[in-house]
Amino acid sequence: MNSIEQLPDSEKNLKGLLTTLDIESAQIMPVHVENQLVGFIGVVSATKNKNWPSYSDGLLRILFDSIFNAKERGKTYMMLDNTMHLYRSLFDRSNDAILIHSSEGTIIDANRSACKIIGCSHSDILSMKIADLYPHESEYMAQSQSAIQKTLNEGSTRFESKIKHMNDSVIDVEISSSVLDKENSIMLSIVRDITERKSSELELENYRKHLGEIVDQRTSELQTANSWVSALYDNAPIGIGVLNKDLELIDLNKGMAEITGIPRENIVGKSLFSICTEESSRYLDSDLGPDIHEKQFSTELHWVCNKKHICIQFNSQPLGLKDSPQKVIFTAQDITRRKQAEIALKDYADQLEKSNEMKDLFTDIMRHDLLNPANIVKGFTDVLIKKEKEEKKIHFLSKIRDNTERLIDMIENAAYLSKLESTETLELQKMDLGRILTSCISEMVPLAENKNMDIIHDLQQPYPLKANPIIKEVFINLLSNAIKYSPSESSIHIGVQENDSSFKVMIKDRGSGIADDDKTYIFNRFNRAQKGSIKGTGLGLAIVKRIVDLHGGSVGVEDNPQG
Repeated sequence: MNSIEQLPDSEKNLKGLLTTLDIESAQIMPVHVENQLVGFIGVVSATKNKNWPSYSDGLLRILFDSIFNAKERGKTYMMLDNTMHLYRSLFDRSNDAILIHSSEGTIIDANRSACKIIGCSHSDILSMKIADLYPHESEYMAQSQSAIQKTLNEGSTRFESKIKHMNDSVIDVEISSSVLDKENSIMLSIVRDITERKSSELELENYRKHLGEIVDQRTSELQTANSWVSALYDNAPIGIGVLNKDLELIDLNKGMAEITGIPRENIVGKSLFSICTEESSRYLDSDLGPDIHEKQFSTELHWVCNKKHICIQFNSQPLGLKDSPQKVIFTAQDITRRKQAEIALKDYADQLEKSNEMKDLFTDIMRHDLLNPANIVKGFTDVLIKKEKEEKKIHFLSKIRDNTERLIDMIENAAYLSKLESTETLELQKMDLGRILTSCISEMVPLAENKNMDIIHDLQQPYPLKANPIIKEVFINLLSNAIKYSPSESSIHIGVQENDSSFKVMIKDRGSGIADDDKTYIFNRFNRAQKGSIKGTGLGLAIVKRIVDLHGGSVGVEDNPQG
């Protein structure tokens, strides 16, 4: 130290001591040895050839300690200054608002975040009171006073509240207050914006309430379902029961008691084998027993209850409950009447089969034993007509021949229809509808020419389909009828309309038409809408309909708008 003037004003005592000793400058070199402070001090007096008094040693020692202490205090002041600088930096850069205030609410200092969260300048916030930050509602004002008092009493406190922003909005905050200077009642409050957290908490609370509502609704639904299941279990028209691992009945509904005719209390605890016939018991033991707890089963069992034999449709399902002994739930339906009906139906089917066999036998007899005499009558009639000269006899013989031919046609058609009606399915093969129709037209042209009629068609493209060759009989029959019932020198039109998965064949003629009342039954056996002088057996359209039905199609008649 080159001059005592370099000492700060805070070291007045040291300056006085140096002035007393008439010291102009001093050089001090402290040294620490074995935890003790030793060192050297050199002083320069302001007076030449200074004579030091006897008490100078003590004064110099005091001087040395004072200078050293002053230097140490300087270091301490520097450390404090650095600490204050660090504190201020942390104070200003904190994300949370920090307020230093008195217990009366006077704001002494505030950081940048406090200015930001409140929305005002540093100078504005220092002019406020703590109470100015809270909403005007009495509850928040009372909360503020209570928090200050609690902090003074306990040293710190933490609570949630609300503060106002300068734009009149309200912010959710968490405030942590602690005593900074108890003697002067100075407090530090850290204010954290928890708006997002409160929003999340509110959303979480709403979600929790929603889940609670869902749980309540689901619980109500389960309770309702449980009541329904209980009602169904008790009032089901079939027997329902539960078996344990030893196939003992541990529960059953009213239906089981009604089926068995045994009161519930008399059958619970008994083995399923006890009500089964010996044959069903063997089946249960050998086939169902090992796997009934693992798989579904559906079978027929025979029970003997109150000396009454009943047939049961038995269906079982393992319950598969966790942490519970193995159990099986089953349903039992009395099918005794159904089995009896099946037996009766089988007997009826057997009788029906025998009837069909008898019908086939009659058809064969009719075809062979009736057709042969009819052909003989026709043959002899043709011979007599050729030999007979008298017109009256020829007329009667012609009548006999015509009716014999009609009888032959009827026998053949009846046999053919009988065969079709006993046929359930036809073997189908790939065919061309166009070729089938062309072939039918070729066969019917001579018959049409006898009446000077034309058969008009436009069948150029192929029409692939799956059919049985018997389908040709349909178009032959329909063309034959069109020619029979149409006037001479008229025309018949044939067309094909292709749909998504089928063909519609249309045969149009110029006949006199069919009354609407007759259209519904002309395809029945022995029904003819027009009789007159035109020959026919009344079986042709019935044969047509049966063949079409066997192909999965439909047939009908419509009026020709062109006449």
